[in-house]
Amino acid sequence: MGDGAHSLTTRATDGQGNVGTSAVVNVSVSNVDATPPTVSITSPVNGATVGGTITISATASDNQGVTQVQFFVDGALLSTDSTAPYSASWNTTTVGDGAHSLMTQASDAAGNTGTSTTVNVTVDNSVPPPTPQGTVSISGPSSIDRGDRTSVTVTLTNTGSSTITGAELSFTVTPTSLLKNVSPGNTVTVEDVPPGTSVSQTWSVRGDNEGSGTVTGGASSGSTSVGSVTQSLTVIK
Repeated sequence: MGDGAHSLTTRATDGQGNVGTSAVVNVSVSNVDATPPTVSITSPVNGATVGGTITISATASDNQGVTQVQFFVDGALLSTDSTAPYSASWNTTTVGDGAHSLMTQASDAAGNTGTSTTVNVTVDNSVPPPTPQGTVSISGPSSIDRGDRTSVTVTLTNTGSSTITGAELSFTVTPTSLLKNVSPGNTVTVEDVPPGTSVSQTWSVRGDNEGSGTVTGGASSGSTSVGSVTQSLTVIK
């Protein structure tokens, strides 16, 4: 049924075949989406003190789907994200120390917009950024046939209270005469890791010669190591 004017009637029939028809009710149909998205900032929290480069995180939803979320600092557009989970990186050294306001705006395909509650933060760049806290785990088989390939996954989990920025995952094999790191190289830069979340990267390893070797996965944030873990990998046959 198209948008516009339409009429509704009802008809009742009894056992003798008599028919009664109701009065016409005229209605106007409008299928245009008029429901705005909802959006809120989840990190940092209102009243937080921040410094350095931080991640602003937001959640958004809509009855037809969110097309983008815009992030604003003191009313000025910082960045736009069109893929959930929605986030923006903010270098607080670009503003002066003191009070600042954060806000997000979500849009849908129909052009409806929804605005978050303002989050007020205090910027203090005299405070050094917190040391990243996290755990590194590695998963993969304990053995591989000579000439075959296998997958080994390194996972970084943020166990601290601040986002791990500039995160890199690393992977090495020992000895290289037995094991070959096929791809994707020794280090991979990954997205920022908010508190309580994890990020993973999978490497392809080939067994070149028989013997016992090891694989090591690590994680770092900038020049700071977050941790590492080693697992044995034996090449057989």
